[in-house]
Parts: sequence; C-alpha cells; structure tokens
Amino acid sequence: MIQRLPTFAEFPKHIMTLTLSGKVLRYQRTYRPRTGSWYVDIFDRDEKPLLLGRRLVGQQVVAGPEVLGVDGLIYARGPDEPRREDLGEALREYYVELDVLTPEVEDVADAFIVSVESNEEVP
Repeated sequence: MIQRLPTFAEFPKHIMTLTLSGKVLRYQRTYRPRTGSWYVDIFDRDEKPLLLGRRLVGQQVVAGPEVLGVDGLIYARGPDEPRREDLGEALREYYVELDVLTPEVEDVADAFIVSVESNEEVP
C-alpha cells in the first residue's frame, strides 16, 4: 500500500502522530527560513529520536525500514530546491510498504543497474 502523508505548508513547524504498518510514530516537519528548506524529525511513541534534521529535497528516501522499524519507507518526491509553499503541492511525501515494490536487476558488464517500481498507483 502507498499512503500520501498529510502536509501543512501554512505552519512552519508541525508535529503529527502517524501509524505506519501498525507502529505509532511522531513526525515533525520544520521550515527553516535561513536555508529555505523543510526538515524532518521522526520519534518513536516514547519520544526517542529515530531521525533528526533530514532535509526534504527532490526524489529521496527520507527514512527506510532500518530507521522506522517497519516494513516500509517514507519517500519524498518534488523539486531539487523546494520552497515553503511547495510542501503538499510540488513536494509530497509517501509511506510505501515494501511488498508493493518490485525490484528489477539488470546485469551490465561488471556492474548492476537496479530499479524499483511499484505495482500500485501513486496518489
């Protein structure tokens, strides 16, 4: 399953409680005018930090299973240098369960090209 995470660009700092694959997490986004960027902090239900200060840019895995402790990842999709107002429009975040990803490996000489495709429609 792919879920789009809620966004609140009008609030420069906001904290949400998310339940991802049955695990409760606190998810905080902060906009920092000095750098002109959004940053993410993720905490477990006991407020233990799992990820601090991850800048949201372009196409990236924000946090994987090793950070979240679940069989899924948080993925950001947007411009390389998103503006504050881009959050929720041009810059979006998704929770993607690993079972919807289909890896494809292509043998190229002495290297491998790995691409990952989802069998679900991205909202």
